[in-house]
Amino acid sequence: MRIKISVRPNAPKNEISEGPDGILKLRITAPPEHGKANAEICRFLARALKLPPGSVFLKTGHSSKPKIIEIDMGPEDFGLRLKELIG
Repeated sequence: MRIKISVRPNAPKNEISEGPDGILKLRITAPPEHGKANAEICRFLARALKLPPGSVFLKTGHSSKPKIIEIDMGPEDFGLRLKELIG
Protein backbone atom coordinates (compact mmCIF):
# COMPACT_ATOMS: atom_id res chain seq x y z
CA MET A 1 0.00 0.00 0.00
CA ARG A 2 1.06 3.60 -0.52
CA ILE A 3 0.81 6.41 2.01
CA LYS A 4 1.51 10.13 1.92
CA ILE A 5 3.86 11.51 4.55
CA SER A 6 5.40 14.84 5.42
CA VAL A 7 8.92 14.81 6.85
CA ARG A 8 10.90 17.16 9.06
CA PRO A 9 14.60 16.20 9.11
CA ASN A 10 17.11 17.23 11.80
CA ALA A 11 14.54 16.66 14.54
CA PRO A 12 15.62 16.04 18.16
CA LYS A 13 14.18 12.50 17.98
CA ASN A 14 12.36 10.22 15.54
CA GLU A 15 8.60 10.58 15.96
CA ILE A 16 5.41 9.87 14.06
CA SER A 17 2.07 11.65 14.33
CA GLU A 18 -1.02 12.22 12.24
CA GLY A 19 -1.86 15.71 11.06
CA PRO A 20 -5.39 17.13 10.94
CA ASP A 21 -5.38 16.49 7.19
CA GLY A 22 -4.80 12.75 7.79
CA ILE A 23 -1.25 12.83 6.41
CA LEU A 24 1.40 11.19 8.57
CA LYS A 25 3.98 13.60 9.95
CA LEU A 26 7.45 12.19 10.57
CA ARG A 27 10.21 13.88 12.47
CA ILE A 28 13.55 12.29 11.66
CA THR A 29 16.91 12.92 13.36
CA ALA A 30 18.95 12.37 10.19
CA PRO A 31 20.00 15.37 8.09
CA PRO A 32 18.55 15.89 4.61
CA GLU A 33 21.82 15.26 2.82
CA HIS A 34 23.08 12.41 0.65
CA GLY A 35 19.85 10.42 1.20
CA LYS A 36 20.42 10.04 4.96
CA ALA A 37 16.96 11.28 5.96
CA ASN A 38 15.25 9.15 3.29
CA ALA A 39 17.06 6.02 4.47
CA GLU A 40 16.17 6.78 8.09
CA ILE A 41 12.50 7.25 7.14
CA CYS A 42 12.37 3.72 5.72
CA ARG A 43 14.27 2.19 8.67
CA PHE A 44 12.18 4.05 11.24
CA LEU A 45 8.84 3.16 9.65
CA ALA A 46 9.83 -0.51 9.25
CA ARG A 47 10.82 -0.73 12.94
CA ALA A 48 7.76 1.20 14.12
CA LEU A 49 5.38 -0.98 12.08
CA LYS A 50 7.21 -4.18 13.09
CA LEU A 51 8.15 -5.04 9.52
CA PRO A 52 11.36 -6.54 8.18
CA PRO A 53 13.93 -4.11 6.79
CA GLY A 54 13.28 -3.55 3.12
CA SER A 55 9.49 -3.60 3.52
CA VAL A 56 9.26 0.19 3.29
CA PHE A 57 10.26 2.00 0.10
CA LEU A 58 10.38 5.65 -0.87
CA LYS A 59 8.42 6.03 -4.13
CA THR A 60 8.36 9.82 -4.66
CA GLY A 61 9.68 12.93 -2.97
CA HIS A 62 13.37 12.06 -2.80
CA SER A 63 14.30 15.72 -2.39
CA SER A 64 11.17 17.24 -0.84
CA LYS A 65 9.30 17.13 2.47
CA PRO A 66 6.09 15.59 1.07
CA LYS A 67 6.72 11.98 0.07
CA ILE A 68 4.89 8.84 -0.94
CA ILE A 69 5.99 5.65 0.78
CA GLU A 70 5.22 2.10 -0.31
CA ILE A 71 4.75 -0.38 2.53
CA ASP A 72 4.49 -4.16 2.13
CA MET A 73 1.40 -4.37 4.35
CA GLY A 74 -2.35 -4.41 3.87
CA PRO A 75 -4.48 -1.39 4.78
CA GLU A 76 -6.19 -3.13 7.71
CA ASP A 77 -2.91 -4.20 9.33
CA PHE A 78 -1.46 -0.75 8.70
CA GLY A 79 -4.44 0.92 10.36
CA LEU A 80 -4.15 -1.31 13.44
CA ARG A 81 -0.42 -0.76 13.84
CA LEU A 82 -0.77 2.96 13.26
CA LYS A 83 -3.34 3.17 16.05
CA GLU A 84 -0.87 1.44 18.37
CA LEU A 85 1.79 4.01 17.46
CA ILE A 86 -0.13 7.26 17.65
CA GLY A 87 -3.14 6.31 19.73
